[in-house]
Amino acid sequence: MRPIAAAGAGLALLLAVLAGAPAAAQPRGSPEEAADERLRRVLAAVAGRPLQAVPFIERRVSALAAAPLESRGTLTFQAGQIEKLTVSPVRERLAINAERVTIDAGDGRPPTVIRLESHGALAGYGEGLRALLAGNEKLLRQAFEVRFSGTFEHWKVQLLPKDAALRRGVRQITASGSGAQLRVIETSETGGDTLELTIIPR
Repeated sequence: MRPIAAAGAGLALLLAVLAGAPAAAQPRGSPEEAADERLRRVLAAVAGRPLQAVPFIERRVSALAAAPLESRGTLTFQAGQIEKLTVSPVRERLAINAERVTIDAGDGRPPTVIRLESHGALAGYGEGLRALLAGNEKLLRQAFEVRFSGTFEHWKVQLLPKDAALRRGVRQITASGSGAQLRVIETSETGGDTLELTIIPR
């Protein structure tokens, strides 16, 4: 009987040890869930550092131009509106909100107002950029197929328009950055032109 008693005591000790041991680590979620979590972290960080007159360089590559067209200025995002103030090669103020684009050439004439619903390329550019800068994941996913890659330190977000009207103007928008710092926004238009806006850190 002594071996049986010893075995019982050993089993009891084993059960006691297992009961006090920490639970095994649960497997992490799918790669898609991990990417979604990183996307939310990036959007929150970008929204938490609003753009205030930050310098930019913009280059447009077009088959109709012998060389890229370059412009410089500052970019501001405030109260849901993007304001792009170009100072070179010509001075121009462009403001984009949820409904329209306003272009002021600063020549004394009334500004030009374009309703976004009538211009697919501007609508896609404006909606994607506004949602990204506001950290609005819901709006991004409503209008675009969202693909996130990389890490929080070095990330890339691809936006593919869902709406047919947007697809007529924009093939995709790709934004990249580091942490809370949005660095490059590249817009590929369906006509073949590419618009690359680089934000210069201060």
